[in-house]
Amino acid sequence: KNTTNVHVRFVSIGANDTGTIILKHCQNMGLQCEHLEHHQQGFENKTLVHLHHHCTKHARDRIIYMHNKGSFNQEGTDPFWAGQGNWRRSMTHAATSSHCDKGLSDNSCDVCGLFF
Repeated sequence: KNTTNVHVRFVSIGANDTGTIILKHCQNMGLQCEHLEHHQQGFENKTLVHLHHHCTKHARDRIIYMHNKGSFNQEGTDPFWAGQGNWRRSMTHAATSSHCDKGLSDNSCDVCGLFF
């Protein structure tokens, strides 16, 4: 698919080299990426502040919001976190699916994800 108009903006949390790693992946995929900021610790609110600001200024833009839910928790060490990798992949697949793209493109929906 054409990625000319795809802009990836992200906030990294955790290891200091996370942003550099993500930027390298973006470059390899031909994506325009912007590392907004880095935090040693935090939650999705660090990204949601930027998301809200962007949506307020650019209400007609189509936005895909994703985060690596539960990635700081080791799968397999605690039954509570078992399956988090599958959950993240399912949410990402749903948000980037052709079904969501079509619905957002033809204005038949304004929110799309795994359960919408």
